[in-house]
Amino acid sequence: MELTNNTPYAARLFHGHTAPEEKCAWLVARATYRRDPETGALAAETEEAWPVFDHALDTVAGTFPSDNVWIREGCDVVAAGRVRLDREVTRHAVHLRAGAFARSLQLTGDRVWERSARGGLQPTPPRPFREMELTWRRAYGGTTSYEGQAAPHALNPDGLGLYWSLDDALEKPLPNIEDPAHPITRWEDRSLPAGFGPVTNAPLWHATRWFMERAAQRLPEPTPDELTHASLTFFEGASPPSMIAPSLAPGAVVELAGLGGAPWRFTVPALPLRVRARVGAEVIERALHLAGVWMLADHDLVVLTARANFRYPMRPRELRGATLDVV
Repeated sequence: MELTNNTPYAARLFHGHTAPEEKCAWLVARATYRRDPETGALAAETEEAWPVFDHALDTVAGTFPSDNVWIREGCDVVAAGRVRLDREVTRHAVHLRAGAFARSLQLTGDRVWERSARGGLQPTPPRPFREMELTWRRAYGGTTSYEGQAAPHALNPDGLGLYWSLDDALEKPLPNIEDPAHPITRWEDRSLPAGFGPVTNAPLWHATRWFMERAAQRLPEPTPDELTHASLTFFEGASPPSMIAPSLAPGAVVELAGLGGAPWRFTVPALPLRVRARVGAEVIERALHLAGVWMLADHDLVVLTARANFRYPMRPRELRGATLDVV
């Protein structure tokens, strides 16, 4: 099935199988907007338009996963960039709001674990900073040593703060970026990494969070049926579960505050897109829904992703095609 794109946006149609005689297709469209730093208004951008990915894209902020995924739930909310302040601080907060969806990060200057008067470890006072990159390398995680073997954090092996023993943690760094509701206060604390950047292993994040929530509720080991049912909801995504809004509609207000200077504030533009697929004599129509809002602060870019999927029978020698239009 070939796609005819009658819109100014980047778009791509992917294919797969859901049954021996049934195919599935999903269309991904991407619109790139330039943000005016003076007014905050968004203008359509063409020269720096982001494409639809058929492979993962590595960036300083994290790795954006391939769009070649049949189903993604909710709306990924991503914010990447560097905090630049006009004075030195030891702690600083960054806040993100998209419609009713809100999250915060606590940024703390460099610290290491030192000996305390009681014989344990305590953090050193944070060093002042004026700039800090919002990257997973400054969030909780890293690689420790267990039984003589390297033991990387399953979700964030490039991070900071994971230690297996007191001696291993001594004079080693704490994470700079944390969830303000779950800060690291002891070297043996374990926390989910906090950040606004993209990830490539979203299903593993979903599974980890699911097991941690069960453990916090003191629930018994999941049955095979419970585990199977839960695994069906561990979808791929550009964001960890904490950064997936259930939905986000055009007209929603997005705010990003704490990067330094005036806060970001814009209204999500409408993407009134429709895909019409013709499979033999059958016509299938789907409206695209918003599946991603990415704020690339260092470049003053906002990238919106819209998706739609559908199934169709696989019949030999049948004409098939799809058209993407602005409604």
